[in-house]
Amino acid sequence: MSRQVYSQSCDVLGTTVDLWLVSENVPEVESWFVELWKIVNEFKNRFSRFSETSELTHFNHQAGAKTSISPDFKELLQSTKYFFELTDGLFNPFILPQLQQAGYLSSMTDSNTHSSDFTARKLASFDTLEIGDTWAYIPTEAALDFGGIGKGFLADKLANWLRPYTKDFCLSLGGDIHISGQRPTGPWEIEIETTPQTTIKNLTYSSATVPYGIATSGLTRKKQNKSQKHIIDPRTGVTAESQYEIVTVVANDTVTADVLASCILIAGEDFTQKMFSQGYARAVLSQDALGNIRTLGNDFITTD
Repeated sequence: MSRQVYSQSCDVLGTTVDLWLVSENVPEVESWFVELWKIVNEFKNRFSRFSETSELTHFNHQAGAKTSISPDFKELLQSTKYFFELTDGLFNPFILPQLQQAGYLSSMTDSNTHSSDFTARKLASFDTLEIGDTWAYIPTEAALDFGGIGKGFLADKLANWLRPYTKDFCLSLGGDIHISGQRPTGPWEIEIETTPQTTIKNLTYSSATVPYGIATSGLTRKKQNKSQKHIIDPRTGVTAESQYEIVTVVANDTVTADVLASCILIAGEDFTQKMFSQGYARAVLSQDALGNIRTLGNDFITTD
């Protein structure tokens, strides 16, 4: 049998997860899907702030005390600390109280799904996070949210599991995408979201010969057919203002693309140039409210 693209999709983690895998063996690829969905559901059960039984919710309720954590939780905390330092504090997962104060107590996709209420807490300094061998600590007034890093982290985790079995796949977690290899017909091509005012019909990113991550962040999201600002500026503790409307970042992995897309949206031009010149962002596409588009890197393609 010739190599084909097989796909499965599921609404989970408040978004749609799409998996495309290339294989010539149907039983083999079906077994891959089973394992990938197990990883997705384990991640949801452990790290969703909309689950009262998740490890994240339990950890937030234990703020002020050293709390036992799983190895996966420790790995995610270490990743958040790395990006906090890389971005000089522009990435700060302690923004959960401010997100909730801005109205995000319920899921974007299910208004009946609510998280524990931490609106009485405040935006603490992330320097107060302590990570031990099997425990972690945050101060009493703090609360963690992994929404700004979780999907990118999970996309890379799924890719790492897949890589020993196949190098050709595309994984999309609500638009946080990990690309590896190519389709049987040629490179994967990813269509980029554009602002409504733009006259460009399609922008694509055509895959390179090495794996990469790609993520898009915008100032607003749709909830119940209404646009709401959803990016918190940790420097001010309120919803962000930006010279950009939408930012797309290509990086060596999805978690870096995910974090940098939001941080570039907040910080603007100087930070964009810094992340690009230092190689953390392989390509950046920014759009303003009028649909004007600017790119760094030569990888974006305009199509009719």
